[in-house]
Amino acid sequence: MPFSSFVWKLYIASEEGRSAIARDLAEHAAAFSPSPRTPPFEFALYSAPLENGEVSGPVTQVDNSTVDLRSLFRSNYSGHELSTLEEAEHLFTSIADEGLEWRIDLDKEKRAFVYGGGKIDVSAYEDIILSIQGLSSGMHEAFPEFFFPYLFSCSFDRLQRIGDRFGISLPEIPGRRKVRDRALYYLHVNREMQRFRREHGLSPAELNAFLYDFTEKEMGDRSPAGFLVLRKFGFSWAARVATEISSFSTRRKRVLYRIGRQAWKPVEAIWRWYGAFRREALCIRYGESSTTVSTTPTFSSTLPYE
Repeated sequence: MPFSSFVWKLYIASEEGRSAIARDLAEHAAAFSPSPRTPPFEFALYSAPLENGEVSGPVTQVDNSTVDLRSLFRSNYSGHELSTLEEAEHLFTSIADEGLEWRIDLDKEKRAFVYGGGKIDVSAYEDIILSIQGLSSGMHEAFPEFFFPYLFSCSFDRLQRIGDRFGISLPEIPGRRKVRDRALYYLHVNREMQRFRREHGLSPAELNAFLYDFTEKEMGDRSPAGFLVLRKFGFSWAARVATEISSFSTRRKRVLYRIGRQAWKPVEAIWRWYGAFRREALCIRYGESSTTVSTTPTFSSTLPYE
């Protein structure tokens, strides 16, 4: 089923939709994976001791080296600006290939913390892969127009289902030996997500709500029109939908009926669900007649419903 702007507009007008759009990334992560094995944005950085401003020992992991990558990258790039997606991809690639370094006082010891730099140490590409949730979230908060937060590290199959359902093309995952390509795989997914976001006029916050809230509700029900998800969205939303459909102009109702049985399905789903709670059918007047619809009309057209 392709992305439906009609369903989406109803979602963002609902209380549940507005709440999801306003969520912080930590709230999205908690709702998306209620029992994560590790905090979603934390990662243990490697570091080396410093003496007189120079590295004076081996690069290792030490106590208190775990940081929140989301916060780290957000503050690291505060005030920076990007103009194009190509610039954003170049920045991400430079982190993976060349790496970053922070010099921090830690327990009365100065240490140089490093992240990325696969061209210097190929194992750093593995760090990019393992910490993509924190890295992508930090880059998203620093540059929301160019990066999306990737929270699918432990549920790639779900991302694939979203792609299949809504027409988001995902590139083939590189082989295990192509470690650099795997570290940069996020860029290919991000490019497709940014295309999808702009194509459908979504803000960065709306894309997050779409990926980590809306799709879960939408894919939770196999209704062809996707409207039985109203059961999960809440009574207030169904009432709003019912009111809007009831207020359609005569011309709009006629158009709705003419585009075929597929177009009737979402109306019928709302009708049944809303009526179950109100203990009465949702009455929809159509044409020039004042007759209340009590049964599903007969259609001859088979045009698909958007």
